[in-house]
Amino acid sequence: MLRNILYVTFFAIILSSCSEKQAPPPLYEELIFNVDTALLGKKVYVKSAGIEFYAPRAYEQMDSQMFQNLKQSLLNIEGFRHFPMLAAINDDQMGIFLFLKLFPLDSTVQHITFSQVETVLQPKDTSVQVNKNFFRKDSIDILQYVIDTGQIFDLKLFFHDKDSNLYELDYIFLSKDKYKNNSRAIESSIGSLKIH
Repeated sequence: MLRNILYVTFFAIILSSCSEKQAPPPLYEELIFNVDTALLGKKVYVKSAGIEFYAPRAYEQMDSQMFQNLKQSLLNIEGFRHFPMLAAINDDQMGIFLFLKLFPLDSTVQHITFSQVETVLQPKDTSVQVNKNFFRKDSIDILQYVIDTGQIFDLKLFFHDKDSNLYELDYIFLSKDKYKNNSRAIESSIGSLKIH
């Protein structure tokens, strides 16, 4: 239970607002993912958005109380409104997988851009290592953040659906070693992402 609470509070800790910076447009490198279907779990399909992917194997849906705690924690994050569409925990309770839809706080703004994500996604703690990358998977442009707090390792992927709505895939582990042990399943999960 303590590990689960750590996951939830992580979201409120890691994000804060910062001043906007002018940056050149990103270059998207085309990446090819090796998909091992034996490492994939349940299929996720959002018909209205045309999004399809598979969660990593050995993840079970979060229990209702934990899911409510997660939703409450996400309300405290600055920048966007976070709507969790799927929250699952792996079998050793050391990893969590999230699928979120993000909405602008300002109702006059229709869509969230990657530059807005970059403006918001900044660590409060300077000891937190944050690496950012842009890549393209098939025709899907993806903004990736790798966040290492020393205690939690988080791989965040942001992408837009066919209507320019923003989504986030989140693979969180209690250590970098746990992430490395699951890296092939994560690669397979990312590689399964399609937008129709």
